[in-house]
Amino acid sequence: MTDGQITNRDLYEAQRATEQQLGGLALQVATLVAEWRGVGERLDSGSERMRDYETRIRLLEQFRWRMAGGSALAGALSGGGVATFIVYLLSRH
Repeated sequence: MTDGQITNRDLYEAQRATEQQLGGLALQVATLVAEWRGVGERLDSGSERMRDYETRIRLLEQFRWRMAGGSALAGALSGGGVATFIVYLLSRH
């Protein structure tokens, strides 16, 4: 620029610089979009794993209570506890 005038060359260079900046921004946006798509897939995968863990925990808890009930029944039926258990059952009906 000379004497405060803007030449065609100045406009061209400013336009080229703007295009380069926009190109860099477009690349950054494309990178972010790709990363966010990956995040969604990882979240879906994590949710699925959490459901699997919940199912496993529920099954383990059921097994624990069944074992506790079985142990209590075995203890009641062992030795002299059989008669006491039968009397208990008969007294309830």
